[in-house]
Formats: sequence, structure tokens, C-alpha cells
Amino acid sequence: MRFPSEARTRAATVLAALLLVGACASPPARAEKEAGAFTPLDTTTVDGVLQSEVAYPSGDLTVRGFLFLPPGSGRHPAVVLNHGGVSGVSADMKRRGRDLARLGYVVLEPAYRGEGGSEGRVEVAAGEVQDVLAAASILARHPRVHADRMAVAGSSHGALVSVLAVAREPERFRCLVEACGVMDVVAWYEYLVENDFDVSDSLSVAVYGHGPEDKPEAFRSRRAVSVAGEIRIPVLIQQGGRDRTVPPPQARLFETALRDAGNPAVTLLEYPGLGHAFWFWNDPRYHTPEEIDEAGRAWKDFTAFLAEHLDAEP
Repeated sequence: MRFPSEARTRAATVLAALLLVGACASPPARAEKEAGAFTPLDTTTVDGVLQSEVAYPSGDLTVRGFLFLPPGSGRHPAVVLNHGGVSGVSADMKRRGRDLARLGYVVLEPAYRGEGGSEGRVEVAAGEVQDVLAAASILARHPRVHADRMAVAGSSHGALVSVLAVAREPERFRCLVEACGVMDVVAWYEYLVENDFDVSDSLSVAVYGHGPEDKPEAFRSRRAVSVAGEIRIPVLIQQGGRDRTVPPPQARLFETALRDAGNPAVTLLEYPGLGHAFWFWNDPRYHTPEEIDEAGRAWKDFTAFLAEHLDAEP
């Protein structure tokens, strides 16, 4: 699979994540049917944060994730933080989970079905939405959580999963953050073709065939702009101006769809010097000091938004 030179490896990984789907994906079940609790599999303390790998039920599957508890005791606001790609919860995701826990949030990062020891098959923004809602339902009953002060957030594939989760259960979360997400999969597919991204690989064809006319349902079910009318909570959209994998028009299309649907609490923040998945840009081997500084500002914008809408200390 060939990509333009900028972030070629990252682009290939993200494209595969957004295109891959299980051939026998089953319809998502309603999250309120979920029962059970998080089962700890491994627990350790990292940088002062209690970090546990957990298993939990999602429909007929047992999936995994990581739970991060802030120091101290008592109830706290909570964040379901959804990763990009299809390779489970990365070290960078865990680092950000601990960062949020140190700010006073209980954080759950689902690994999704078919990843990181979870049962099932990768579906991409299909069954993964059920996995997120199942995790949120259990998280709301956790003794350290204020059930009415929960947010959902995600980057890349996790951004799309987060948006679809809110559309399915609009009252579950108090606010939503999406960064670098494909919000109009039809426009995105056209962008890939027009810019010489290779969409003829086996993963792309398995999901989307030869385009929207070939497999319309695959596009319809993942088109976030189509469900904008279901999203009534405050939304923060973050977008890198140099993102070649998911270009800036994707964020603008989603902002317009939300505003046209009557949501008055939409904020779009674009970062001119940043590319894809910038929440995790902190390594000087790969990014300039200017890029790392701008990525740091983007993360602060994210945490300030959470503090405002979850009634937490910034």
C-alpha cells in the first residue's frame, strides 16, 4: 500500500484501522442489556496512578481494556478514552490515561473486540461502538465514579467510535471530544482516491469494495455527519492542519453538520503545524520542539474542555 511521503507508516496503520472490518460482524446490542463488572487481570502503580488491565462483557464477548484510578479516594468524573488503530491500547494511550487520572479523572480505555486479548473480530466503528457503550455502562456503576459526570473522547478510529457511541446513547455522556476523526467516510474515500492513496489493498476492498456505489451500507453505517442530529451535548473537535491521513475538511464538515442540526455548543480548534494523532506527539526524535509545543497546547485545550464540562478542577 503506497502513501505520500508524510507520515507514511502512520498513514498506512490508520488507513488499515479505518478500513478493516470483520466479514461476519453482528448487529450491535443495546448497552443497557450489558451486565457485570470489570474483572482485574493485572494491576500495578505507574507514576502514582493505579493502572489495571481489566476484562468486561460486551454482548456475548469478553473484551479487555485499561482502567486508571486517580490518587486518593472518593468519587470523580470519568472519561472513556478511545484509541485509534486496531492494535489495542498502546503505551502512548496508557500514558495519556495516567495523565488524565492525575488530573482527577477515572479513565477507561477499551481495547475493543479482536484486539489485545479481547474476544471477537475487529469490525472498525461497528461492534467497537457496543464495546465502548458496554464499558461506559459498567464504568458508571464504579464506586469511584460520578455517573452523571462522564465524557467520551477519541483520536482517529477512536474519534469515529466515540461519535457513533454518543449518537446511539445521547444521554450517557456530558461531553464529547473527537480528534483527527473521519466524519464523512464518503468524502474521505473520494479524497484518498483523488490523492493517489492505494485503496485496492485487500483490507480496503473487503470493507468498501470499489466505493460507495459498490457497498453503500458500509459507508452509511460509518458516516458520522449523518448522525449529527442525535448529538446534543457539547463537542470539541480538534484537527491538525497538516494531517494527510484525515485532512482538515473532515473536521469542518462535522462542525457544519452539528451546527446545522441545532447543536449550539460546538468548538472546532485547528492546529496549523500538526499532523495525525497529535495527542501523542512528545518525542524529539520524530517531532520538532515547535510541533511538541503545539501538541502540548492541543492537549491542554482538551483537558480544559473536560474540566469545564465535567465540573472538574482544570
